[in-house]
Amino acid sequence: MHTQNATPMNTLTQEGVWNPHVVDLLTFNKKDNEFVFHIIEPRAWTDLSTQLAQLRQKVQSYLTYVIDGELVHDYPESIGRGISFRLDCNQPLRDQANRFVDKTAHTLDELGIRFVVKVIDDKL
Repeated sequence: MHTQNATPMNTLTQEGVWNPHVVDLLTFNKKDNEFVFHIIEPRAWTDLSTQLAQLRQKVQSYLTYVIDGELVHDYPESIGRGISFRLDCNQPLRDQANRFVDKTAHTLDELGIRFVVKVIDDKL
């Protein structure tokens, strides 16, 4: 699959917000009884137009994976469990990014999917 990246591929790993064709990390949160799709963004929020477009594509890709039944096919134990998308980033979001996340969280919430942001202190 071909992806369009604003940053040269040799500086990026396969997983990350820039690659909508890869699930960065999928974990199970026992406490909340939910599967968590992680979206990894290790870059500083310096190119918001590119980064938010990539984040939008990544969320759409994850949503398609869930809605099309691929999650249940690949992980039958996910039936009856919650789902959340989690943006893992290394610094707090800026204004425009906050608005995007709030809007995305609201839309996903209507579909029964939580969207959360986790600022990771260490470099990702």
